[in-house]
Amino acid sequence: MATIHEIRETIDSKLDKWEADATALEAQLSVSKEKAVERLEAQKRKFAETLAKFKAEIEKSPQIAETTKNTIKTHLDHLQVQLALGKAEAKDAYESQKEKIKNAIKSFVASADQEIGDVSEAVTKELIAAEDALDAELEALAAQFEMEKASQQAKFNEKKEELAAKIQRLKNDLKEKKLLTGEKLTAFESDVSSGVAQIKKAFSDLVS
Repeated sequence: MATIHEIRETIDSKLDKWEADATALEAQLSVSKEKAVERLEAQKRKFAETLAKFKAEIEKSPQIAETTKNTIKTHLDHLQVQLALGKAEAKDAYESQKEKIKNAIKSFVASADQEIGDVSEAVTKELIAAEDALDAELEALAAQFEMEKASQQAKFNEKKEELAAKIQRLKNDLKEKKLLTGEKLTAFESDVSSGVAQIKKAFSDLVS
């Protein structure tokens, strides 16, 4: 059974993370702040559901020591509490909630990032994908609090459309890369990573 870190470092996991980032950023260009907050709430619920599956796997595993189980479950329960916080509709509330959730995730992953017995790798991969999707929504939502001010700038709509087109091309590229395997896929890793970084910078420039 691979650790959380080992799974996250696979190229397949990285492609899923980059796709989640692109999808979250793309959504911010076309939805209202209210809809953006709802997207975050939906992803918080989905992550909470995968955490519940992971917890059940931990509890039933005969290969994990009870002390280790208790440590993991303590951090997991704390994370569940943070995910249950109310909607962050104001910038200050969003930033506070974002910090609490990210810190709780970091503590949980640190406790669970080991050879976790016979926990299903499929459940662990689902957990990683849900966490990546939540992280993408948390990061992208920051733009909503700057979007209204930025929309007053000259050529804002034109720049937004150009960025939307770039994101769509990136998503198409990611889908194509997912069809590759082995060395062919790994060879494109740095190019795709660079492309995602450029999109994030362009998005930051748009709302700055």
